[in-house]
Amino acid sequence: MNYGRLAKSYQFISRMVFGGALLDAQRQALSELVYPCNLLIIGGGDGEILKYLEGFKGRLDFVEISEKMVQEAQSKTQLSINWHVQDIFSFKTENKYDVIFLPFVLDNFTTQQCSHLIFDLKQMLQRSGQLVVIDFTQTPNFWQKVLLKIMYSFFWLFADVKVQKIPDIEQVMEWNKMHKVLEVKSLQGFVESKYYCDPKKTPVRLN
Repeated sequence: MNYGRLAKSYQFISRMVFGGALLDAQRQALSELVYPCNLLIIGGGDGEILKYLEGFKGRLDFVEISEKMVQEAQSKTQLSINWHVQDIFSFKTENKYDVIFLPFVLDNFTTQQCSHLIFDLKQMLQRSGQLVVIDFTQTPNFWQKVLLKIMYSFFWLFADVKVQKIPDIEQVMEWNKMHKVLEVKSLQGFVESKYYCDPKKTPVRLN
């Protein structure tokens, strides 16, 4: 999987199909950060979301496999960022994060691959840290199903994405014993923002 060929056109394609909905979901999630914090962005792409981090304080790591995408991201920000051009499955660090942000990443992998990734990322969370997952979801809506099929075909052609269906993220989190503390739907339920914590590290308050 490598979106390098789409680095210059990715935002144009996204806005043409979804308007600003995908960025709005990410903006909302990032607006809830409390500074200073340690933030890890996995699969940061062209860095368009970095404009929502103006005034960021703390440690910011940005992991993206495509060098072209990273170059595009670097041109959009003056933030102090630790850039990592590498496969997210090979990313290792001793750092612990308050928030690990995965924007439209997991839909590129199988359920089993996602489980391996979440297992590794879970070890990188601070005691009260959260995983924030923003992604598409399978809905009964016919046109959304058609759009999902078209999207996967397009990214198979241009980004070498091998999978053809949304992974079972809820199953992934259950396997890894991650507790969902919040879920926000957008784009008529087609996009979900989900917040997870490790209940062994973070007390969960039940209302």
